[in-house]
Amino acid sequence: MKRPAFQFYPADWRKDLELQSCSIAARGLWHEMMCVMHEAEPYGHLVLNGKPMSELQAATACRVTPRDYRALLAELKAAGVPGETDDGSIYSRRMVKDEQLRAMRAGFGRLGGNPRLVGSKDKQNPRGKVKPKPTPSSSSSSSSSEKSKGAFAPPDWIPQDAWNAWLEVRRKKRAPNTDEALRLSVVDLERFKAAGHEPRLVLEQSVKRGWQGLFEPKTEATTAVLPPPSAKAETCPCGAPATMKVGGKWRCAAHVREDFSTAAKAA
Repeated sequence: MKRPAFQFYPADWRKDLELQSCSIAARGLWHEMMCVMHEAEPYGHLVLNGKPMSELQAATACRVTPRDYRALLAELKAAGVPGETDDGSIYSRRMVKDEQLRAMRAGFGRLGGNPRLVGSKDKQNPRGKVKPKPTPSSSSSSSSSEKSKGAFAPPDWIPQDAWNAWLEVRRKKRAPNTDEALRLSVVDLERFKAAGHEPRLVLEQSVKRGWQGLFEPKTEATTAVLPPPSAKAETCPCGAPATMKVGGKWRCAAHVREDFSTAAKAA
């Protein structure tokens, strides 16, 4: 019997780097294709009566024109979102993986539970009931967001010491350092680097301020220095009494306002 629904985790969908690199139209087509593949047999494949759907059949099932289907599918393939079998049928890697996991769990359930515990009397409670260990949750988005079992290696152009210091800030704030989160952070650093900002300065800014994320450095405003009470009276170049030192020069109140107004407009 076909299931009326499938699991869908919005966070997994939003953090899928390959999928999010596509246009919103292409992402919409992929969502429609997932709904069609949910009804197909084998599960997760874009097939009809066991054969790969033709372009016209798939476009009709997804409710788009063949022309739009062709263009958007090409965009999805270029990003590496869908899988494709030897006979040319499109499939969702995540949906196929989830179906295999579901079938495996169902098989273990018929055998009495977690296969690691079945037949292990020393792991059973006094009443003989097995307490299965929890298994990871899954979603039917196009890729997995499981935590990396190994250390994520940033590109060589990112200073390792500054990167590790920022990761420590994230760990203390209990921010998950998944591969997907760190890959997206590298994308941010690439964008800031292209804008002329040193990756080290971006990382050190987040470390200094205790930020979990990475942000473009902001240009600090000119620091104004007030004269100490014991200092002798200073005058502005215009001859008026100076009230503040700006940019190394003593300025009167009128010129201070004019300088800051000019600086604000230039920013």
